[in-house]
Amino acid sequence: MPRPCETAHEAQPATCRLCYLWQTDPRYRQLWGGNPDEVEQEPGLLGKLTHFGQSLVRHAQNRFQKASKEEVERRLAICRTCNYLREDTCTKCGCGLGGSKILNKTVWQSEKCPVGLW
Repeated sequence: MPRPCETAHEAQPATCRLCYLWQTDPRYRQLWGGNPDEVEQEPGLLGKLTHFGQSLVRHAQNRFQKASKEEVERRLAICRTCNYLREDTCTKCGCGLGGSKILNKTVWQSEKCPVGLW
């Protein structure tokens, strides 16, 4: 999805006000020439499986180490304020924040945010 500004979003996409409006307000997307019904969707099943498989390999290579409780809480706090979070699911990688703490990548020490927020 094109963005209305020219900032490098991979570093801090959640802090860009223009992109936040683009993501959350259909009138704003239309103003910038985008489809007002176009909203970033989470990856499909194949994409989720791919991301999970890659995460699992990194987690295994890291000997299944978990992040500290403080680190997990910090990551979750960042995720909860992110523009890419929709109904407890990241629209970039498909990771769910609800449900199982075992399969939640915020708990795995080896994992990183797909947009570089943690």
